[in-house]
Order: sequence, then C-alpha cells, then structure tokens
Amino acid sequence: MKNITGQKRTKVALIFALTILFWLIVLSAFNRAEAHQFSTAYLAIETHDHTPIVTAEYRLAVRDLALLVPIAVDERNQITWGAIKAQNSAISALLAQNLQWKSGTAVCTMSSQREPLAMDQVAGLPYIVTYLSIDCGKSKATVLNYQMLSHIDSGHRLIISSEDVDKPEAPSRTWLIAPSVTELGNTGSDLSDTFMTYVKEGIHHILTGYDHLLFLLCLLLPAVYNRVNNQWVPVKSSATAVRHTLYIATAFTLAHSITLTVAALNIISLPSRWVESAIAFSIAVAALNNIFPSILGAKQIRIAFCFGLIHGFGFASALSDLPLHTSARLMALFSFNFGIELGQITCILFFFPLALALRSLVFYRQVVFKGGSMVACVLALLWMTQRILNLNWIPG
Repeated sequence: MKNITGQKRTKVALIFALTILFWLIVLSAFNRAEAHQFSTAYLAIETHDHTPIVTAEYRLAVRDLALLVPIAVDERNQITWGAIKAQNSAISALLAQNLQWKSGTAVCTMSSQREPLAMDQVAGLPYIVTYLSIDCGKSKATVLNYQMLSHIDSGHRLIISSEDVDKPEAPSRTWLIAPSVTELGNTGSDLSDTFMTYVKEGIHHILTGYDHLLFLLCLLLPAVYNRVNNQWVPVKSSATAVRHTLYIATAFTLAHSITLTVAALNIISLPSRWVESAIAFSIAVAALNNIFPSILGAKQIRIAFCFGLIHGFGFASALSDLPLHTSARLMALFSFNFGIELGQITCILFFFPLALALRSLVFYRQVVFKGGSMVACVLALLWMTQRILNLNWIPG
C-alpha cells in the first residue's frame, strides 16, 4: 500500500514538473512578443507646387513614446503634458534618428515647423504631434527610412497619407508600412494593393495578438472533449471534435466580424482601456470554464460568440482613424478581416491535429488542458488588473 502511495506521489510530482516546464516554454514565447498590442503612428505629408520643401505632421502614441524616452509620471502613475515637454530635446533627437528622408541618394534636412509638440487623441489614446519641415534642396523627398520602435515592437505600423495642397481636386494617397525604407512615390493606393496590404496586416495582427490567441486556445482546448455529467471526457469520434471546432471558430468569427465592422466604420467607439481589460477578462472566464465546468456550465460556443464581440473592438483598433475614402476603407476592412481569418485558420490547423491525437493521454489532460487553463487564467487576471490600473507588471 505504501509503495502504491509513493508511486502516485511520484506520478503527481512528475506531472507537476512537466506542467511547469511546458508552460515556461510557452510563456517564453509570449515574453518575446511586443510590449502592448496596438501600436500605430500617423504621418500626414503635404507637398506644394511652388516649393520643393515638404511639410508633415507626425503623431506617435504617448505610451509608445514612453518606451523610447524616459518620461516621469505623477502620483497617479499618469504621464503629464509637462513631463512630455521636459523631454523636448530627447524627442527631437528620437525623431531625427528614426525618420530619415532622402531625395534619391541625397540626405534631406528635417526641422520643426513651429512649436515642436502638441497633443491629440486618436482612438481614445493620447498622441504627441510634431510639425516637420523637410528640405531636400531643389528636389522633393522621395524616400523615407522609418525605424521607430523597430527593435522593440514588431507590431508597430505607420499610416502615411500624402496630398498636394495646391491641387485640392487630386485624391490624397494613403498606405501602411512597418518600420522600413519606403519609396514615397510607391503608395499602393489602388484597391488591389489595399487588399494585399491589409490581408497581410490582418494575418500579422492575429498571430502577434497573443491575448486573442490565448482566448482562442482556451476555447479549443476542450474541443476534443465532451462534457458528460459536468466532467470532460475525450470524444470517441474525430468528427465530433471537428464539429466542435467548427462551431467555436464560426461563432468567434461571426461575433468579432460584427463589432470589427461597426467599430472600424466609426459607428460605435469604446475606450481602448475598457476593451483591452474586457479581452483579458474573457480569457479568464474561458479558462475557468475549462477548469470548473460544473460551476460555470457555459458552452464554448456561447463564450466564443459573447466575448468575440469584445475581441472585434480590439481588432478594430488597428483600423481606427484610417484616412481612407469610403471604397478604400471598406476594402481595408474586408481584407483585414480576411487576413484575421486566415491567421486564425492557420492556428487551428496547427493546434487541432495535435490535440486530437493527444486527447486521451494524461499529458494532454493534466499538463496541456488543466495546466494550460490555469496558466491562462492567472495571466489573464494579471493583464486585466494592469490594464485597468494602467500598470506594467508583465508584457501585455
């Protein structure tokens, strides 16, 4: 009897050790992810017929700026306008280093047009605004080397809009780039280029949006189980697991597509902090429903749809305030959502066959399913707390 008890203890200890090791490896991948989800800067370029000098307005989120320049916070842990202005010279040096202009191979000079800093609101977040003048001598700037946050946040994007102020009848041009060297004349302004740009952006957004992926993972973990008497039992037929997965993916897709559309078209707008906090809460609920099915008793499809509505508002942050005309905006919305679905399908195709093959093993039940749900719940509660209180304990 003592020998049997010892074997059980050894088995429990081994399962516990495997759980810790497995999720440490998974969390190491999360820790390499970007420091927060949505990082978008805006550059509005104005050209003039009577002079080769280009003027521009550059907008950068204050929370992005705080990753690059040491900015003091007040007693409420908030960044004040005075603290930002105190870093004027550091901000100017940051811009000179990360926004470099050329005309052909000739380097252009960038300077401040007027008071170098102002404040603005974009998608409910505070942004600093800098007013720039780019002088390339006798010709106009043709190349921009943009490297802001390139070594910190792989999800950072710049939305460029360009117009000739002396030709108001000419359509403005808008395109989106990751930190890179960009030809300013190659705008990608037609609908086909818009489609390809935002499909790629949608794929990138879902694959680097680790809280969205963690929510989807919590929904998919029990897809290879049936709930019998409030207990999880491995499905006997793979067709049943496929059906569960299709139901969950469809519910999540339908829900986030609805709110992504209404938010991206500016029909409904919610504060970013509320949305991000609610997304973290959704992960905790989905994880707890896995651990304690007898307490919550919610079906995965209902959780997927209800909280999918919140995730749609989160996805929409990447499309907020796009300076696009109606047809281009609709194309960006469609292609971005299409890219999200492609990324989501990729994740499902990677995870589902493994879950299906391992569903009857102790490793899957104890380490992946139960252990993973516990880790997801703890992470989600930490994210929710720090998002509500505007703290920065862990990435996310």
